[in-house]
Amino acid sequence: MFYGKLLIQFEPVVSYRLINKSANLGAFYCCSILLIGATFVLLACSSEKMREAPAQHEAQAADMEKVFVSSAEVLPGLSANNEIRVLVKGNLPNPAYEIARYEVNVDGANIDITPWAHHDKNKVVIQLLVAFEDTVAVKINRFGVHELRLNGRGSTVKMEATVTK
Repeated sequence: MFYGKLLIQFEPVVSYRLINKSANLGAFYCCSILLIGATFVLLACSSEKMREAPAQHEAQAADMEKVFVSSAEVLPGLSANNEIRVLVKGNLPNPAYEIARYEVNVDGANIDITPWAHHDKNKVVIQLLVAFEDTVAVKINRFGVHELRLNGRGSTVKMEATVTK
C-alpha cells in the first residue's frame, strides 16, 4: 500500500496530487493517454517535414558562402601548361561547411582567388572553427610580378608573387 504524498506535474499550471493509490488514479491515466496521443501527433508532423527535406536540400546546394582566409603561398615550380600552385589556408565556420570550389580570376598581373563553401543546414554540429589547407591551380598568361588577392569572409589577404620560367 502507498500512504505517502506524490506530486506529479505535467505542465507548470496543471498538477495532480495522489494521496493514496486509489485517489485520482483515473485522472492520472487520462493525462498519460493525452501525453501519449500528443507525442504521436508530434511524431506524425515531424515525419511529414522529414519527407520534404530532400527537396529543400537540393535547393540549398546552390547556396555558397565565402570562408575565413588566413594566408596564401605560391608553391615552387610551374607546370607545363603555365599553371602555378597556390597553397590556401583558412578556417571554415563549423564542421557543417565543406569547400565546394575556388573562383579564380586572372586579369593581367592581378590574381584573385575566392574560396566558396557549401553549408549543410541539415547537420547539427558543434560551433568551432575548422582549419583547412588546400592547393589551387592558377593558369597564368605572363611571367613576372603578380599581385595575389585571397578574398574571404570579412578579409582579403594580399601578397606579391614572382613567377619565372
